[in-house]
Amino acid sequence: VTVSVNALPVANAGANKTIDQGESITLSASGGTRYIWNTGETTQNITVSPNQTKTYTVEVFNAGDCSDSDQVRVTVNIPQIEVNADAGDNQTICEGETVTLTASGGTSYKWSNGATSSSISVSPNTTTTYSVEVSEDGVSDTAEVTVNVNALPVANAGANKTIDQGESITLSASGGADIFGIPVKQPKISLYHQIRQKPILLKFSTQATVQIQTKLLLL
Repeated sequence: VTVSVNALPVANAGANKTIDQGESITLSASGGTRYIWNTGETTQNITVSPNQTKTYTVEVFNAGDCSDSDQVRVTVNIPQIEVNADAGDNQTICEGETVTLTASGGTSYKWSNGATSSSISVSPNTTTTYSVEVSEDGVSDTAEVTVNVNALPVANAGANKTIDQGESITLSASGGADIFGIPVKQPKISLYHQIRQKPILLKFSTQATVQIQTKLLLL
């Protein structure tokens, strides 16, 4: 009885490869007459486009149906995501007002006050700086925005006055940088709109309201 021993093939899947994410590459095997890849393909050459680093195995058969296997590793370079956090421009408000702050530059947000949305509404009592951490795919960056709070003025239109019909009286306001008098009207009589800190002259018995406004310093 003669026993024939067929030599084993020497499988060769080629050298390891490196590609950028989104690219394709052709893998070529050698060493036999028939090939089976772990992708299911049965050709000597296959084209692959993995999204991440992956190892491919090929089984090589010779004419005697003996087999050997080899592997090739395809390394995928994934570009680093760049995150540039932006919390917007600094804001200036008066005491008691609310302002909306909006961050951008990523897909998730974490503010210093604990909020996790891209936009937050705040009403600080004093000038406050808010920070936000902006993240995407594990990459993060931080930004800050300051809300300047101007104190409210204390309006003072003076004490109440009493005059006789036909007399005149001067009303003087204080407490602010700009003073605006509300027009005072009587039947068939229309007074005037007084701007800046000047006296308001009334020539009949009535009441006047004075509104004080501060000038805001925008940073």
